[in-house]
Amino acid sequence: MHYTHDRKVLVTMVFFELLEFAFAILLFTLIVFQVIIPLWNGTVLFPSFRFRSRQLDKQLRQARYEHELSLEERELEVLNRKAVKPQNNELKSRGDSDDDADVAP
Repeated sequence: MHYTHDRKVLVTMVFFELLEFAFAILLFTLIVFQVIIPLWNGTVLFPSFRFRSRQLDKQLRQARYEHELSLEERELEVLNRKAVKPQNNELKSRGDSDDDADVAP
């Protein structure tokens, strides 16, 4: 029974030593790829954590584009109304209408 207890302790210790080693490797990799290489290249630190900001920037660009399109469409509608209005005024001022054409002189 004493041997089984020692074996369990040994297995647990080995497991935690391997876990500690894996954590150290992970931490080292994180520091190298998220801090040292970006500093070396002159880019932002922790680039893999910028996913949300990139997604928000993309949505913001799309919203600005759609807003510009709606403004242009409104301008076009205003210009079309202004272009149609003088044509209607010219017809009224000259007295030309479809009703007058049907009546015999």
